Amino acid sequence: MAVARIAWVAAVVSGALATGCGGKREADPAPAPAPAPKAHPHAVLRPEFTVDGDPLAAGTAFLIKEGAATLLVTAHHLFGPAGGLDHELTWDELPRRVTAVRATSLDDPGVTIRGGSPLAVTGAVGLSEQHLGGDVAVFPIPDAGPARTLELADGPPRVGSSVTLLARVIGKTGTRHGAKVVEVGEEHIAYELDEPGELRATSGAPVVDADERVVAINVSGGEIDGKRINFGVSISAFGPAIRKALAAR
Repeated sequence: MAVARIAWVAAVVSGALATGCGGKREADPAPAPAPAPKAHPHAVLRPEFTVDGDPLAAGTAFLIKEGAATLLVTAHHLFGPAGGLDHELTWDELPRRVTAVRATSLDDPGVTIRGGSPLAVTGAVGLSEQHLGGDVAVFPIPDAGPARTLELADGPPRVGSSVTLLARVIGKTGTRHGAKVVEVGEEHIAYELDEPGELRATSGAPVVDADERVVAINVSGGEIDGKRINFGVSISAFGPAIRKALAAR
């Protein structure tokens, strides 16, 4: 199955944000928390940001380790209309106007991590018809406590390979949702979920390969030819952006 670029644009415009994949978060669904994966407990979290002094709870985030730095990664477009703001903040506004983050583990709501302002990721911007690969925001975390980090993959997955979306999906139990990669581009991947569900507030969630390494940041999704197709910023795009931001701070 080939998913043309216009298809993910259509999903972004007509399906993804409208159905809440990246939207401002309401109450989480009721299912009991799933047991934490042994290798990476509390690595996937629900973030609440402080923007201009006000709380903004939107999307999903995950922890990684890059060199000596522990980082919380999410989607840039959450800092715009998708997260309830009047307009999207630019990449250089973000460190000035977003002053803190508090994130709660999907595995155990009793586990919380905190950080300050995000890094300035040069050129970061929410997904659009012209660009998908810049949809990333990154927060240094001074102390992750009991939370463990996910490892980044060396490169994107291949078409046909199995991946897993790590997120809370409405109507589904647990936080692991299998998918098959249907397209790999220079800055994005597309993947079809094995069992479609309502992906409210899953923008910023990690997509991992069979070795539990992050290959993409989930940012949008929609119905295409009767199938639930999701799109993610590829590791080939956000990995270098994160390393560049770290080097510049």
